[in-house]
Amino acid sequence: MSRAVQAKLLRAVEYVEIQRMGGGVETVRADVRLIAATNKNMRAAVAEGAFRDDLYYRLYVMPLRVPPLRERREDIPVLARHFLAGRVSGGISPEADTILSAYHWPGNVRELKNVVDRAVAFATGEVIQAEDLAAELFAPLPAETLADAVFQAKRQYVERVMRRWKDDSAKAAEMLGKHPAGLSRLLDSLDLSHPKKFERSHL
Repeated sequence: MSRAVQAKLLRAVEYVEIQRMGGGVETVRADVRLIAATNKNMRAAVAEGAFRDDLYYRLYVMPLRVPPLRERREDIPVLARHFLAGRVSGGISPEADTILSAYHWPGNVRELKNVVDRAVAFATGEVIQAEDLAAELFAPLPAETLADAVFQAKRQYVERVMRRWKDDSAKAAEMLGKHPAGLSRLLDSLDLSHPKKFERSHL
């Protein structure tokens, strides 16, 4: 927001009073709870003079950081099915799930919703398949065919889970939807090392 709007907001926060639009100079009490959100580095904006420091410190009361979607991949299948609810009866195929979970989501939840909306529009059946997903989800993968892309995405996702839970094979198996006894077979099928060989520092 502009510096002029910042000054007006600062006054409202400071004196808990506002002027109604078209209401002249009369002020009224503002019984509100103010929630501010941004994807910018506000400390840097203050240092650069783009944002008033007095307003920043009045707003900075109870900060909450929402991690980007790539840092909470366990939410991706849940959110995808939320956006899909009631639109196709068969849900999402395991291959499509793998692609969604492996993607880095620079546009976060909004991008995921758009991808699901697009997949619904292009789907030819009652199950969202890998081929129904947007092409950019496959772009980071050095693959020539859909089967290659699915394999690479699955391998990438499984490797990430195993590094995250290298000290807890049972939890890793749970995250991957596998019985602990089937975890080794999954790793072998993807030509991946077993948990003890993974290093957390490579996350």
